[in-house]
Amino acid sequence: MKRIISIVVTACALTLGQAAMAETVAGVGFARLSDGDIGLSAIEATIGWKMETASGFAIIPELRLGTGVGDDQIATGAALADVELSSALGFNLRTEWSFENTYVFLQPSYVNYEVEVSALGFTAAADDWEFGVGAGIGYKMTDWTSIEISYEDIGGTSLIGASIRFEFN
Repeated sequence: MKRIISIVVTACALTLGQAAMAETVAGVGFARLSDGDIGLSAIEATIGWKMETASGFAIIPELRLGTGVGDDQIATGAALADVELSSALGFNLRTEWSFENTYVFLQPSYVNYEVEVSALGFTAAADDWEFGVGAGIGYKMTDWTSIEISYEDIGGTSLIGASIRFEFN
């Protein structure tokens, strides 16, 4: 029993130690989603915890939140339907490699985009959780501020984004 308690206490101490060494990172950006004939725009914000694992390499689990800022119209027979992005929620696991003032990253993600379609006085909403994978490049302007561009494929939907990120020690 003492051995089990000792293992649990050690595991908790290591976990808390890693969390204390992690840097908080946050970002805000503009994203353009495209799926066939439909194109939607969003403002997204992220918050995560950067854990340096080796010189120039980091793992960053992130939470992503967003809302639509640009809608689209599609033809549905005799009427036009408005399509808009209501909200976005997701989780990323970013792996980042740093080289002086630039960095590249790869990130698998699990994202939910809620889309609303309205036509002829009727409205329907749909949302679905999808896995995605993305990549990007960033430039560190200062020790705590960077800008980046990215591409992500989320269940067949393309997302192109530009954002500004902040690191807090």
